[in-house]
Amino acid sequence: MGTAAYTWSHNIDDSTGLFGNPGDQRGAQGGPIDPLNSRIDRASSALDHRHLFAGSILYDLPFGQGKRYMTSGGWADKAIGGWQVNIILSGSTGQPFSVVGNGTGSGGATIANIIGNPYANLAPGQIINPLAFQDPQQGNPGTTCVKNLAGHSVCWGDSGRNHFTGPGFFRTDMSLFKNTKLSERVSLQIGLEAFNIFNQDNALVPQTNIDGGGGPNHNLNLNLGTFNNTILPPRLMQYRAKVIF
Repeated sequence: MGTAAYTWSHNIDDSTGLFGNPGDQRGAQGGPIDPLNSRIDRASSALDHRHLFAGSILYDLPFGQGKRYMTSGGWADKAIGGWQVNIILSGSTGQPFSVVGNGTGSGGATIANIIGNPYANLAPGQIINPLAFQDPQQGNPGTTCVKNLAGHSVCWGDSGRNHFTGPGFFRTDMSLFKNTKLSERVSLQIGLEAFNIFNQDNALVPQTNIDGGGGPNHNLNLNLGTFNNTILPPRLMQYRAKVIF
């Protein structure tokens, strides 16, 4: 027996819960990128995963009483009958993220300017080109600045909130169970469950700040677009025993 399901969706918002999500930074001031116009933030949500797939297979091995390769019953059936294999496949397109830099009045990282091809000249393991971006400083091409209610300039760039998308992620879970009938009403199920059985190292979003810590482009972060860690846990395995009555 098997099932398969595919979902296409597009989640758009101005802010996903808090003003700051994985890969979606707004600076220390919080709130909208433009303090006077929250519509500037309208873009793909941090929850937006455009394509989702889930499939499962449940297979009773053809051994044991009443199966293709049957036994005469008794202890032989209890030994080789009742085995079941389950496989779950799931996959999704990646996590949207913003590329950010230190902007005038932003109180930290905010949307960076785009000045080149973000997908050109990529190093191994890199999905975004650091040289394609610039800090949204006042006077830089592509930078927009407004005066907030306190009279301070707040600036941001033109690369857009959540404009980029991280890699898709995939996972395979698998289990092997043995069902044994102890009496008319009582059964014993023992088995082994494996989560992320192929130990896939799925990532979420890469490093997104173009500054390496030395202020606006004084220390360009050449690791922009690379990954520090993964999001899904490594392979996990557990044993299971269950009495069903």
